[in-house]
Amino acid sequence: MSRTRPWLSGKNSSVRSSRSSISVRQGASAAPLGKVHCASPVQACFLPQLVGQFLHRQDTLAQQRMSKHYSPLIQIEAMRACYPQFVVKERSAEKIEWVGDLRPSPRIRPYHVSIVHAGDARPKVRVLAPLIKDDAPHRHGDGTLCLYHPDNFKWSSPKLISKYIVPWSMGWVYFYEVWLEHGVWLGPEVEHSTAQAA
Repeated sequence: MSRTRPWLSGKNSSVRSSRSSISVRQGASAAPLGKVHCASPVQACFLPQLVGQFLHRQDTLAQQRMSKHYSPLIQIEAMRACYPQFVVKERSAEKIEWVGDLRPSPRIRPYHVSIVHAGDARPKVRVLAPLIKDDAPHRHGDGTLCLYHPDNFKWSSPKLISKYIVPWSMGWVYFYEVWLEHGVWLGPEVEHSTAQAA
């Protein structure tokens, strides 16, 4: 059994991490914060300009560069730009939760999912509807989706939810639908126990 998933692997995937070039606001005019390319087979989108009180202080931007960390605001705006069907359900200092629909193909029904981002912790993706079968493969013990093998990809806060987690969740939905029809998981995979929650 292959140990890598080409569309999920951080090393082997065509999805490549790119740093967003953040420009400091000068005077009264706001410079764009830079491109955020979505890992979508259909299109690439751009992070909208953020102006006003959010990112106008030079020291704040310098701190963000030094920490190599996408702030919650940038995560939210990237999701809004790339996947506008997702809305923020909950936001706190510790986490952000989005809810929205995934539909990788017009022939597949929409899947209503929750995505929870909490810094460097593994993002948790849960299908809210339709009901997922109890024996569905590639889920963690808490019912969240298993999207990558830790030997192939390491999640950290400098990565964008919109670039990695959402497209991989769509891949999971697609192969789950195939599994429902044929009884076999046709995507590349690594065998593991659903009791594994990390």
